[in-house]
Amino acid sequence: MSKLFDNFKKVSLQDWNEKIIKDLKGSDYKEKLVSFTDGIKINPVYSNENIERIHPINFPDDWISFQEIDATQAKTANQKALLALNNDVSGLSFRSPNNLDVLLKGISVNDIAIKFTNYHSDFINEWKYYCDINNITITAITDENTIIQQGKT
Repeated sequence: MSKLFDNFKKVSLQDWNEKIIKDLKGSDYKEKLVSFTDGIKINPVYSNENIERIHPINFPDDWISFQEIDATQAKTANQKALLALNNDVSGLSFRSPNNLDVLLKGISVNDIAIKFTNYHSDFINEWKYYCDINNITITAITDENTIIQQGKT
């Protein structure tokens, strides 16, 4: 069985650029078709020739990918957290956390890394109470502005 694209001639980036210029009747396509978004140049055509070759990166086995979430609104933050976990994030970082029952609803805190930043002065006591009533084991790194609870990631 042959693959569909095997029947087509490979086209180089130069061939594409020449075709664009021809279709634009000689106009400079860089003026008409190239755009910029957030300072990033967006060309009208890309090919394998545009791919920058880089060396493979080997991340450590214990690498934790965190999603930072503004937790000012606990319910909205919880929805964002659940979405992040469904997208294979292994850690959550909540900024300005409050209402832990709502914020952490449906989140298995013992199975992920969780971080809290920019919290109010009584938050550490609230977190300890939440952990006690929910049988959460805490292995935490704390400083004056951060609590990091390490789960079984």
